[in-house]
Amino acid sequence: MVLNNVMKIRKIRKKSFLYFYLSVPILLLLTIFLISFSYEKSWSYNWEGIRENLKDSISLYRTNSITSGVGENGSDFSFEVERRNWIMKYATIKELEKLSLYPDGTIKAIAYEGLLRNKLYFKKYDLILKILNDEDIVAYQSGCLGYTISLRDYFMDYVLQLNPERSFEFTTNLGFGLSDEEKYKIIAEYKSYLLIK
Repeated sequence: MVLNNVMKIRKIRKKSFLYFYLSVPILLLLTIFLISFSYEKSWSYNWEGIRENLKDSISLYRTNSITSGVGENGSDFSFEVERRNWIMKYATIKELEKLSLYPDGTIKAIAYEGLLRNKLYFKKYDLILKILNDEDIVAYQSGCLGYTISLRDYFMDYVLQLNPERSFEFTTNLGFGLSDEEKYKIIAEYKSYLLIK
């Protein structure tokens, strides 16, 4: 009888031991699975080569949108525009090129625009073609309206002002140094994306 009880106790201990060692890997896998849902690509972004004060200003745009400078009810958001302009002016070409690889469309938009506005950057036409191929989304706010827009639409509408669906004339000199021929090619490329939509 005593031997029988000892055997039962050993079986129970073996089962509980087995359950414990099976539950640990299952809980670990479940934890990894749950963490992977909240993972952001920006966590693994390599900030090497970007100055600390520039990094601090950029990190504000991870949660903020690009603004036209006017908020709801006419409130003034010109400080946001000034911050964005400061980033574009203060960052070097290498820093802007590196930021154009950041996994967030809003920060990419600032980097791309900074490269376009930099007089020492000479690959602007190629950069615009790269922008037209970029699938990221930009958070944009103007007045009472805040919305997300594709990177290519943001640039064609608000930066380059070359959207063929709006009234367009080549008389606007935005200082990007594009020839009329390059502008026509950019518009044709953009129209091909509109047809895909």
